[in-house]
Amino acid sequence: MAIITTAGHVDNALRFFNQSSNMWVGLGKSDSSWSNENVPDPEDTSTIKFTGLLGMRKATDISLALKVPTGTTGSDIVTYGGETWQLVSSSDAQTKGANYVYVSTTIGKDELTSGTYRQVGLFLNPTFKSGVTAVAVTGDNVVSQGTLEMYENRTPLNKTNADVIERFILKF
Repeated sequence: MAIITTAGHVDNALRFFNQSSNMWVGLGKSDSSWSNENVPDPEDTSTIKFTGLLGMRKATDISLALKVPTGTTGSDIVTYGGETWQLVSSSDAQTKGANYVYVSTTIGKDELTSGTYRQVGLFLNPTFKSGVTAVAVTGDNVVSQGTLEMYENRTPLNKTNADVIERFILKF
């Protein structure tokens, strides 16, 4: 069986990264609960959209990344999932082997609809009702969620009086 080279993985990460202007973070499953609210249902790779969509917020911080040793410091370092990551420019991606993409956004307390959500995901190319141009769009203004690239089920989170920061690391 053939393998994908490191350069191929980095090239796939670059292709995804180059779609950053069309990346949106969505909050969903506000309309129903898990069978056990303390234990989210497992994610399903056949999931194509969220039910009970609170809304979407344009992803604001998107970078190529690579895993570095714990304890590494610098302005280009982030932590996620208990691991340390270095953010890398697209021009350095191949030489550094950056086959991860870091995505982050902050959903302001006054953005989207308040309420409980149980899913967070990353969408590419959603479409909105005519005339909607905001960077935060409520679920009732979403015509098509676009492509759900990845998502995570969670215990219920209440989006009310605080900003919400959502971050992901995607491996290619």
